[in-house]
Amino acid sequence: MENKTIGLDKGWDYMQKEITKLKRILEGLPEPPFTSEEHMMLYTTIYNMCTQKPPHDYSQQLYDKYREAFEEYITSTVYQEVHAKVKDAVITLIDKEREGEQIDRALLKNVLDIFVEIGMGQMDRYEDDFEADMLQDTGAYYSRKASSWIEEDSCPDYMLKASA
Repeated sequence: MENKTIGLDKGWDYMQKEITKLKRILEGLPEPPFTSEEHMMLYTTIYNMCTQKPPHDYSQQLYDKYREAFEEYITSTVYQEVHAKVKDAVITLIDKEREGEQIDRALLKNVLDIFVEIGMGQMDRYEDDFEADMLQDTGAYYSRKASSWIEEDSCPDYMLKASA
């Protein structure tokens, strides 16, 4: 028994419907869970599309389309939900280190690398979503420090701290 060839557009449309269902489930929207039959049908469709004889082997195209859909979901939904919280936590860590506390620098570097990776290797996300706020916080931090030093220290002590 020979399987009928599944075209890229038809197969991808089916996959997109199932991806949309998964997104709705992940976002807590009203959606019935996947049934065993749906899961097997999706698996079988993808398997068949990836093992059809050339020129109908769509494994690379499906991989590329799925990766694009996954990246879009991560950047538009997941990243948007967490980046402000992560940014605030990173700035708090940096402030703690400025105050002399030990921090996990490897963790800090890994988190900052995520800003670059989300930007597909470009610095745009890092600059837009982190660097501007970090520089603003740095200015505010040192402004507070300078005010504190002026009040608490003698002029020579202040000059030593300010020039360090």
